[in-house]
Amino acid sequence: MVGNEGPKESSPPPKQVLLWEHVPESNTKLSEQSFIVSIITDKKLYVSGLLFLPLLIVIAIVSGIEAEEGNGMKCESSGWRSQDTLEIEGREYSLYTFEKDYFEMISSSYIPPGTDLTCDVFTDWDLQNADRFHIQVHVDKFGEMHENCYGGIDRCDVAVQQDGDEWIEVNPRDSNQIGAYFAYNDRGFFKNGQITVAVDSENTFKGIEVTVHKDTTILSIFSFILVPVGGTVGFFLAKKTGYDDFARGMVFSMKSLLGIGLAGLIVLISLTIWLFMTW
Repeated sequence: MVGNEGPKESSPPPKQVLLWEHVPESNTKLSEQSFIVSIITDKKLYVSGLLFLPLLIVIAIVSGIEAEEGNGMKCESSGWRSQDTLEIEGREYSLYTFEKDYFEMISSSYIPPGTDLTCDVFTDWDLQNADRFHIQVHVDKFGEMHENCYGGIDRCDVAVQQDGDEWIEVNPRDSNQIGAYFAYNDRGFFKNGQITVAVDSENTFKGIEVTVHKDTTILSIFSFILVPVGGTVGFFLAKKTGYDDFARGMVFSMKSLLGIGLAGLIVLISLTIWLFMTW
């Protein structure tokens, strides 16, 4: 005898999605917002890629200029303050003191009118951290006298210590006679230092020049390799991380820069040929 198991429960019919079924408005707005955000993000990445190489070029140019200027700044005295005489090693010397404001920048090349001639390197930090400090003393008897201090002005070879001052010899060329001394006083943390020059009282003092040299080799190398290395690394990182729009912007920027450079080169060559033919 077969028992009565009762009516079987039927599974619910699958949900039908009609073509004309209304899509919730919130989902539509969310999709539109995501699409807009995606477009804006791609545009930002593309613009960033466009500006990446020009930015590297600007940084490289500024670094090159800094390397060229930092290689050595020469400053000459535009005045000084005379002091009393001082006896050193049994001889009488006249003292002349120089502050930062007593110097102005000079150069062997042309300096355009209106250039600020302030001697920026004449600070405690620059004088004491220079790779080489050079002083040139002018007197009527010996002419120009020179002394170099490697590692900064406070690394000079001290010849005489007297009354708390350390005096460094400045000798004329081809002579064993001492032409002058100079001493440096840093005057504490909040003031720029001062240089005092002691010249034999029998000589007429005419002024000094100081040059601060800084090794800028690393900065020069950096300015040369920044664009090719930075551009290559930036492009491959963008491709590897999926920022294709950034990479596309870099490619377009590179093509544009190459086109501008090629056009400028053609114009320069044409102008040179024209000047040569019409000279």
